[in-house]
Amino acid sequence: MTDTVAHWLAVASSAHLRYRIAANDPRNPAAAARAVREALAALNAALALDPDRTDPAWRAGTDREQVTLSPRMRAYYQTYVAGADAAGR
Repeated sequence: MTDTVAHWLAVASSAHLRYRIAANDPRNPAAAARAVREALAALNAALALDPDRTDPAWRAGTDREQVTLSPRMRAYYQTYVAGADAAGR
C-alpha cells in the first residue's frame, strides 16, 4: 500500500533532491518549482495521515533527511511555491 507516512516521506525526500539539482541550473527554474510543489504535496499527504508526527518514519534517516521533512522546510516550500506562483513558474 502506498498511502503510508513512510511512502509520502520518501516521495518528499526524492522531490527535495530533484529540487536541489534543479535549483543549481538557472536555465530551468520551472523544474525547481515543480520539485518543490511535489515535495510539499508529499509532506502534506504524510501530515494528513499523521498530523502529530508520531510515526517512526518521521525520525528515520540521516539528520539531513530529517531536516528535509521538518516543519521549517515545509514552511520554506510554502514560501517558495508562493513566489514561484507569483513569478508564473
